[in-house]
Amino acid sequence: MTKQHELTGRITNKKLEKVYRKDSSYYGNQFYRLTIQTAEAKEKELLVFNGKLASSNIWQEIKHSQFIDKQYLFYYAKNSQGNCRLIDWKEVDSLPKEINNHGSN
Repeated sequence: MTKQHELTGRITNKKLEKVYRKDSSYYGNQFYRLTIQTAEAKEKELLVFNGKLASSNIWQEIKHSQFIDKQYLFYYAKNSQGNCRLIDWKEVDSLPKEINNHGSN
């Protein structure tokens, strides 16, 4: 069984891509590459494959950018190449104040 990791942050960028590696089991599939900003101001990339999510609603929320100004607890797994694949997410209550109002007082 794949070890599951957790990360809290918000999505700052999404990019729709396609798998071109012919030796990949995902060959020809589209996926999203998400950039996540953590509360510690670190960035992490998560790959999102439609058939590998706990809920199909997640794919639709990403597709329609319904994640704007929301913070999530992301559940993901790492593959042998070190890529992180999103499994599930849960919206958490609020963004830290400095992220909510972009550092203004």
